[in-house]
Amino acid sequence: MTTALSVLEERLSTSIGDYLEVIVTTGINADNLIASTHLTSYDGGRDDYFIDWWVYITDKANITVLRQDSDYAT
Repeated sequence: MTTALSVLEERLSTSIGDYLEVIVTTGINADNLIASTHLTSYDGGRDDYFIDWWVYITDKANITVLRQDSDYAT
């Protein structure tokens, strides 16, 4: 039996607490903003909470886009 690397990465990230999966509110447009009102459940009301986290989009128009967060506003 084999397991895909992506599955192993997700399992590891989940087990150490650095993996979240939420729905994006809109697709990425020209200003490169990723919007998700669902993240406020995790940020403790703090801006910049998710700076340097990686974002992998699995829905909307930007499916399979991978970006690193450089700014975050709750």
